[in-house]
Amino acid sequence: EKPVLVRTIDENPSYYDAMYEWFGTQLARVEPARFDCCYVSPVGGTPAANFGLLLRAIERFERRCQVLYVPEGGRQPVVLDIADHLVQRVVRARARDAIERYEFARAADLLQETGADPALIALAEHTAHRLHFDFEQARAALDAPATKSARNEGRELMRRLNEGLDALLDGEPCALVAELYYNLLVTYEQGRYVDFLARLFRLHEALLRLLVEKTLGLPTDEEKGRAHPAYTAGIEQAPALKAFLDQRSERGVFDAT
Repeated sequence: EKPVLVRTIDENPSYYDAMYEWFGTQLARVEPARFDCCYVSPVGGTPAANFGLLLRAIERFERRCQVLYVPEGGRQPVVLDIADHLVQRVVRARARDAIERYEFARAADLLQETGADPALIALAEHTAHRLHFDFEQARAALDAPATKSARNEGRELMRRLNEGLDALLDGEPCALVAELYYNLLVTYEQGRYVDFLARLFRLHEALLRLLVEKTLGLPTDEEKGRAHPAYTAGIEQAPALKAFLDQRSERGVFDAT
């Protein structure tokens, strides 16, 4: 048999704030990972003490906490669902916080834990892949059977996201630049400033290339480490442009090293 430890409450047992803090201090000494289950019977004490014990035990042990209640005149305890209800609310709040922080992979795991709509979980997974520029996996998340549960506005959102993915998977330049821009904003909001600067440099380069391709009709892709033949040919056919570029490059525009 394991010993029973008796703790004397040295605070005002009728004061809710004091009981909440006192039970928090007591349970902080217990490591939840050591136990498969924690049984709590918040009865017999003052309302404030019962309240403090119940909330602190659920906070500390979460789903390991089993709240017991012995009905008046009964002999067998009844397991209450209050712990599950409160934990569900906490997990949902964490999921909302993760979404607000653009941590969509974490949000997907938390939504899974709460038993959320499978379509919502798939949407979070899709967005997590998009943030890593993994468009194939983003498409797979939207094509998963779980998305079939989407209704009305959800289904319309899935359709628009799929259309956007079509452009990204086809390598449409404007779509790729827009994706990079919004990804850059996310890295800034998350405080990932090194990643932000790297994406900012890449966005600057991509915008310049897009302008050259759209306004001048010149391909900016390289071929065997040098400027594309159509690029050099296009500049040759525009003497004023070639002269302008040569004035700003000591090496000349045709040196692609």
